[in-house]
Amino acid sequence: MIKRSAVALNAAIPIAAGVVAYRWMPLESWGKLDQGLLVFLGLLVAALVQVIPVTANFLQSDQITTDEAKRLTAALEEQQKYWLGLLGVSVITAMLLIVDNFAKGLLEFNLPGYGPVSLDPLLSSITAAFVALVAVKTFGFFPGVQSLQRLRSELVIEAAIRRERGTIEKPPAVSKPLPASVVPDDYGRIAAPD
Repeated sequence: MIKRSAVALNAAIPIAAGVVAYRWMPLESWGKLDQGLLVFLGLLVAALVQVIPVTANFLQSDQITTDEAKRLTAALEEQQKYWLGLLGVSVITAMLLIVDNFAKGLLEFNLPGYGPVSLDPLLSSITAAFVALVAVKTFGFFPGVQSLQRLRSELVIEAAIRRERGTIEKPPAVSKPLPASVVPDDYGRIAAPD
């Protein structure tokens, strides 16, 4: 129930930001904000690029059981999908901010029978929605790292307790049958001189 309401709130905030920007935020306003937003997005992308490969080290065995390894792998995959999504949205947002600087006035045209039409408010709305989405999803960045670390710590502690008790789950030994004879039949035979 809580997760569903959080998802709804995460979707509602970018949509609301887009509606507000469509009505009250002209496209040229993004030109005043883009430098700060691009710096923020650059820092966010740099952090994501660092944290995504580092979490791969979370899969060190540490004598964990198969079920524990599956739990850790599932949590890691879910978190990395989140981070990759945030990375993608951040890059798209940066591209929108750059396009906004050049698009002002280029998206205006006349529709016969309707008059002048401008797509500037629509572009401003899309940019605001993406900026809000990045802001909302950034709040999940740090709890994600902490949740993975808590899970890993829990599994390492459980493995240490099992090791102290001597109940470590050992992987099944893989053995190949040896051939009946390791050397050829005529090995060591003295050859008669010719």
